[in-house]
Amino acid sequence: MASCNVGQRLQSLISQKTHNVPAKTPFDSAAVPPISVVDYVQRLSKCTKATAAAEVVAGGLLMRFLVRTRTALTLFNVHRLYLSSFVIALKLLEDEQYSMRHYARTGGIDVAELAQLESVFLQRIEWDLGLQTLELPKPSPSVRGRSVDSTDASSGSESDSDC
Repeated sequence: MASCNVGQRLQSLISQKTHNVPAKTPFDSAAVPPISVVDYVQRLSKCTKATAAAEVVAGGLLMRFLVRTRTALTLFNVHRLYLSSFVIALKLLEDEQYSMRHYARTGGIDVAELAQLESVFLQRIEWDLGLQTLELPKPSPSVRGRSVDSTDASSGSESDSDC
């Protein structure tokens, strides 16, 4: 599943110095969320029926944010940063959109907070949404095998009611 690989890549980028939490930003949680990054990314992908292209673009936007803002990815900010880049990627690429309420509920935050995160994220990357091939994360073998318009339907015993 492509979202699993995205989550694993994010997990590998997280700064191990989480005891040294950076200055509070809108992306920092008060506590480390109880859901792992891998499970969170899988949940977002499943509940939004995201395409592989949206997942890759979300990763590229997140990397752009980290580089331009010199932000370290931590256990306190990775969920909200990925959610922000993911929602922006979905809005850019997907024909069928869910409501902000659905994205917020799926991401575990309220609508007003998601709107603020999206706005701050876009401002900090200076609304630069065009990605060059070199900026995109290299797709893993499981992503390369998927069509850009295919989705990962619920493959386990989890139901859409979990969304």
